Amino acid sequence: TESALPIAIANHTILISLSSGWQTNGYPASELNSWGFPGFYDVFAQDQVDSVANLIVPRHYTRVALLEDNCGSVCLSNQGTVQALAAKNGFQLVSTQIDQVGATDVTPQVLAMLAAKPQIILFGLVPGTDSITAIRAIRAQDPTIPISECSACELPSFISAAGGASVMKNIYVLGSMSQWLDKAQQGTSAQAKATATGLEAYMAGMKAAGLGAEDQIDNSQEGWDAGLEISWAIQQAGNLDETTIMQKLQHLDINTLGIIWNRNPSNYENITQVLAAMETINSDGSATLFK
Repeated sequence: TESALPIAIANHTILISLSSGWQTNGYPASELNSWGFPGFYDVFAQDQVDSVANLIVPRHYTRVALLEDNCGSVCLSNQGTVQALAAKNGFQLVSTQIDQVGATDVTPQVLAMLAAKPQIILFGLVPGTDSITAIRAIRAQDPTIPISECSACELPSFISAAGGASVMKNIYVLGSMSQWLDKAQQGTSAQAKATATGLEAYMAGMKAAGLGAEDQIDNSQEGWDAGLEISWAIQQAGNLDETTIMQKLQHLDINTLGIIWNRNPSNYENITQVLAAMETINSDGSATLFK
């Protein structure tokens, strides 16, 4: 996105980027209100918000540690997010450790975190190899300390690579699309119902295209969200004039699969709410919606 944004802007071409953390990626201010738009929410920040709301506050945890990737400002801003949440919710961030992206061993960081005696470890990690490496290192030292929130960690391939379902005990996972739908269907608000309707249409569309496997459905949401944005803007514009469509995208005001947009020209990432789900992994590898 950092490379593509200037090209899109110079050519007056709409770009809906699938990067998250639009405000914290370090882009020049001039690029944040032009032809490029975020297509997703800040997953790292939302992971921390969900962890606080679902685990830290209800369980009265007071000592929290954070392991974050050095993947640029969007990852390193996790510490500020957690510190703000700590001040608001009465807990202490006792240790922040930084993992280099792609590192094969983070044992020194894990030992430093555990020495601070946290009650839970928060993740700000790029999904995949980094999460797997971290889980293995933490579980080698402490088999039960809660870990949250692990993004893209619900797939069988990830669970196997991390060491199996037993390793995933007390790891709280950003919910799969099916769990997201289950949670939305249980909701009673208009936004929850709209989210459920949107998710049902998404899954039906993916299956109709022959892409009904769980990993395909989970890994394609961002593309569908971007499609919803551009489709809405075209309908609002009533034509295919790119400048008009760009101006409509500056005022995006829809629910894209649980992301409630309230965009304005000075804040392209203005999101009123994210209706997400948290899940846990059972001993047989299946997932359960966390309540």
